[in-house]
Amino acid sequence: STVSPSLSHPQLLAVVISNFAAEEKEKFRKLFLHKREALRHAYRVLAGRTGITFDDFLAFMEHYRPRMPEWQVMCVFKALHVNPNDQHSELREAEFYDFYEVQNLKWREV
Repeated sequence: STVSPSLSHPQLLAVVISNFAAEEKEKFRKLFLHKREALRHAYRVLAGRTGITFDDFLAFMEHYRPRMPEWQVMCVFKALHVNPNDQHSELREAEFYDFYEVQNLKWREV
């Protein structure tokens, strides 16, 4: 006589997928929190009283992406600074949190 397993193949597959998804979700959460903490620290180092000026952002980018042309750095800065009601030219902390998404955009002169 054979002993049947307690889980069928589809059930076992569902358990494996569920565990894998939970592990991937946890990895993503940790990476997201690590990036956010890194941005929070960078903002505190770079920011003046009202935010990060373009000159300070340019100096930061010269270390982060040294070969990026200044016009592309300006595009990244402008893409981050999206609040039309904000009359200041400095980046706010909430805007700076989108840095990792915006810095990977491809820019070209037209």
